[in-house]
Amino acid sequence: MGFSGFLVVQTFNCQVKIDGEVFRGYKSGVLRGVMSDSGIAEEIVFGTLKTHDLELIRDMLKTTPCLKAYDIIINDRRFLSREILNYLKTERKADTYIPAKENMIIFEDAVNLAKKARKWQKHPNKKRKDQEIQLVTDSDPLWQSDKPEQDVPVNACVVHDKKTEYYFVFMTTDTERTTRQIINTYELHPEIEEDFRQMKDFWKLTDFKNTQYNYITYHIVS
Repeated sequence: MGFSGFLVVQTFNCQVKIDGEVFRGYKSGVLRGVMSDSGIAEEIVFGTLKTHDLELIRDMLKTTPCLKAYDIIINDRRFLSREILNYLKTERKADTYIPAKENMIIFEDAVNLAKKARKWQKHPNKKRKDQEIQLVTDSDPLWQSDKPEQDVPVNACVVHDKKTEYYFVFMTTDTERTTRQIINTYELHPEIEEDFRQMKDFWKLTDFKNTQYNYITYHIVS
């Protein structure tokens, strides 16, 4: 199991610049285990700068020994994939928490269902006093793969910002969780992102003078 059972997938570019132009570099994907409100790199993969973030980490998520049954993967929209989500749940026995994009059917329908049900609850984060949340269960038919008969169940948590009238939808395969639990789990993500940003800034990971694999790996895991 990863630290605390929560893992976050993150990517960043490692590049050498000459006269302000990128000369060469890598794109790196990091699987970070959550430890309290920070994280530690558990596995690292490398690809070219042109590699899509999802393709960079696809095989890592499927094969990494760091991911155990009942672990939780907290992802962002860059890693939206019904196929990966299904695989993690059925083959790795791990649950995924990930936000939906506004142009997805599940986003639009979950928001509409929440508006009709009007079963809003207060947001558990006191800093978000203008927001309310609501659970929409059995949302999996609203987000289908090419093989819908193999799709795992998905619940959606709708967040409504009453001040801006914006809506957000967070999906999870962890269908036994309550609305508050879903929100509290996903809110670990920005905390770990900030920790990761500080690490990148401290080590200057996005502006290496050397792109050798061993050099970069040393700085990431140090």
